[in-house]
Amino acid sequence: MRYLYAVMPGLSHLYPLVPSVRAARLAGHDVLVATSGGAVGPAAGAGLPVVDVAQDREIAPVFDRLLVDVLRPGLSDEELMGLMGAAFATIGDRMIDGLLSTALEWRPDAVVYEPGLAGGLITARRLGVPGVVHGVGLRHPTSWGMYGMGPTAARLGIAELPEHPDVEVRISPDSLEEHNEAPGEDLSVVAEVPMRACPFNGGGEVPDWALSRGDRPRVVVTMGSSAATTGEGRVLADIVRGAAGLDVEVVVTTGSGGLPDALDPLPKNVRVVSWLPLSELLPVSDAVVHHAGMGTMFAAYAAGVPQLSVPPTGGRPAPHEVTEARGAGLTVQPGALTPDGVAAALRDLLDDPGYAAASREVAAEMAAMPGPDAAIDRLTRLIG
Repeated sequence: MRYLYAVMPGLSHLYPLVPSVRAARLAGHDVLVATSGGAVGPAAGAGLPVVDVAQDREIAPVFDRLLVDVLRPGLSDEELMGLMGAAFATIGDRMIDGLLSTALEWRPDAVVYEPGLAGGLITARRLGVPGVVHGVGLRHPTSWGMYGMGPTAARLGIAELPEHPDVEVRISPDSLEEHNEAPGEDLSVVAEVPMRACPFNGGGEVPDWALSRGDRPRVVVTMGSSAATTGEGRVLADIVRGAAGLDVEVVVTTGSGGLPDALDPLPKNVRVVSWLPLSELLPVSDAVVHHAGMGTMFAAYAAGVPQLSVPPTGGRPAPHEVTEARGAGLTVQPGALTPDGVAAALRDLLDDPGYAAASREVAAEMAAMPGPDAAIDRLTRLIG
């Protein structure tokens, strides 16, 4: 089989698919990743064959604009979804020509796409091959990614937008989906291939101290480096000050950003690193504070670690609500964020054994799902 993986140009869209691509390759299938921008280098770094389908078309500014727009105060859920849909449609339109050209030349037997890039399904329909939506976390319907793609489809001579893929690779366990209100459409019409989420965060050196637990509970803080998730540094500073006020070890990952000036001098129980693989760090940690990103959430679920979510927006979809409903974590909204509030929430997470128990239950449920090798075998039998 020849599998073409169509991926939005973002690590949160690429990394959840890496285990699947590798499994397909190890099973003897031909694979090719079609993406653009900041995902090209990391895909190649993960050992995957990759093609940039939008080399001369600017995509990063669309993401940057979206991060600013979603922080506007007073946005309704509909307005928030409209902004996200319009941005994804713009990116999809800028990628679709290169994606179609690559597909027509490479001739895949199936197009596997993640929910944000509905152009993958359009490409599959143009080629007359199965379209496979591959989850990156909680289930999302294809219609979300298809929002605003009407003009693109018309430009390509497609009279009607496709509604459903042929197959869904689902990495979200049942006990989370019981609380997920996001799908909004009947996904039961789609053949389903369950697959265990195998968090991938890229390769790199892991220091000795990160391989085992310390003398005190360890709290990981990972908020990304954009103004949308760090609140121009204010949110990150409040989180670190609140966590550092407890008798814990605090590990802050800053990514490509740095620490805000407000954290100078740094509390003695805070350790700062630019980057560490969460798949190695979280299993020896006791709680994680994050920006409600799906990749970090699922890394925490897989590790069985309670979560404190600080989402950049208050609108929906709200995956952190699923974490709370499952009993695996708490949420503090940025508008109500204070160091004392963070300390109180973390104290609850660490002192109440129910959060750790629920988190371990989710981890066990995920571990029992079929691995990527079994999922690829089932997918191939379904569409082969």
